[in-house]
Amino acid sequence: MRSSLRKILASVMIVCMLVAIIPCQTFAATNKGWRKVGKFNYRYYTSSTKYVKNSWKKINGSWYYFNKKGYRYPEYIPGDDVNDNGNRVIKGKTYFFKRNGKLRTSQWVQLGGAWGGYTYVKKSGAMVSKGFHKIKGNWYYFCKEGEVNVRFDRNSYDWEYKDFTDSGKELCDYKGHLFTENGKAFKGWLYHYDARCDYWCYCDAKGKPAVGWKKIGGKWYYFKNERLGKFNAKGAMAYSCTLKINGKKYKFNSKGVCTNP
Repeated sequence: MRSSLRKILASVMIVCMLVAIIPCQTFAATNKGWRKVGKFNYRYYTSSTKYVKNSWKKINGSWYYFNKKGYRYPEYIPGDDVNDNGNRVIKGKTYFFKRNGKLRTSQWVQLGGAWGGYTYVKKSGAMVSKGFHKIKGNWYYFCKEGEVNVRFDRNSYDWEYKDFTDSGKELCDYKGHLFTENGKAFKGWLYHYDARCDYWCYCDAKGKPAVGWKKIGGKWYYFKNERLGKFNAKGAMAYSCTLKINGKKYKFNSKGVCTNP
């Protein structure tokens, strides 16, 4: 009898303990995750009392950054409307965040509204530096403008066309490189004509016209790098002529190919 009573009491105690513990566990679980702080900011709790701060955290496949207060970037700053880009500088590098805090990666980011310029963020989320960058097979040039680096294109900068009419191209010359309206460096052959002269030239992947010898498609061509006879434009292709270059005579056919390289 006493043995049965003891078993019953033990069972009751176990049940009471479970009833007491389970609500606590449920409470702790339901308090993990996102919590709104005030009207605008958010924190991410890893337990009922601990939240992420001063670090990056990947949540459901997206990266977020939390400042020293634990606020998700781009955090709300009184008197300063959070812009659509949500750019913030973290350890010397500029990053862009969506309004929901997700880090932007491997994408173009438009600055300053519909007519603003563009920058690009890498896979890491960091903005590209000033200078040339190859993006999805094309080269672009980025200019330093305050805290951001802006793509050189027609919408962002004064655009002075270098007209290659017969090639159907209207390009801009910037620091000796040719760019299309959307900022891509032009690569390939171009034909230029004006009242002074007409000529063919060839641009490399960064839009820079070739000068001197250049092997293209397995054939050698020569592009003027100084005044040579009738070819009075820098980068003009030599053709249908014989030129003396570095003490040797070279012949060029009507297509500009050197017949005795």
